[in-house]
Amino acid sequence: MDAVFEAMDLSDGLVAHYNNLVMPRSMGGVKISEDTSTLLSKEHIKEFVIPYLTKILEYFGGGWVHWCGKNDHLFEAVLDIPLAYCINFGNPEKHDMEYVLRKTAERNKIYHGCFVPSHGEKWEDYFCWMREATIGTDGILKVIPIVNCTTKDRTEIMTAWEKVMKYK
Repeated sequence: MDAVFEAMDLSDGLVAHYNNLVMPRSMGGVKISEDTSTLLSKEHIKEFVIPYLTKILEYFGGGWVHWCGKNDHLFEAVLDIPLAYCINFGNPEKHDMEYVLRKTAERNKIYHGCFVPSHGEKWEDYFCWMREATIGTDGILKVIPIVNCTTKDRTEIMTAWEKVMKYK
């Protein structure tokens, strides 16, 4: 990452990663993928994953942690790392997202990822739920949602978002 930051223009401010993610370098600028770690036990996560993940995040001054799959022990352990500013799942449908959003917000961490109403809710109701679940202890919304939609649906979705979030 040091070589990438050196070679990439403007990486001292913002760093672009895949999955629609642009993160501030002031928060470390690194995105770490822990997909394989989802296959490990709680004890192995504690012994092998957390010390090295913490070391990387300390070196860069923080970052964001991604994984596909599900491992509740990994989720809880990453929440305990102060410099893990954001969590992203490749498979949010495998998780209890209300629990995830509330826990990340309680720890003043950000959840970044895809969202789709799963039970046919209206977008406005869905965004109300998301807003309530993701308000951090500092009163700031702790979510960066990705909503994949058709051009046809974009206006309806943006109108609902702006109404719920009170944007003009």
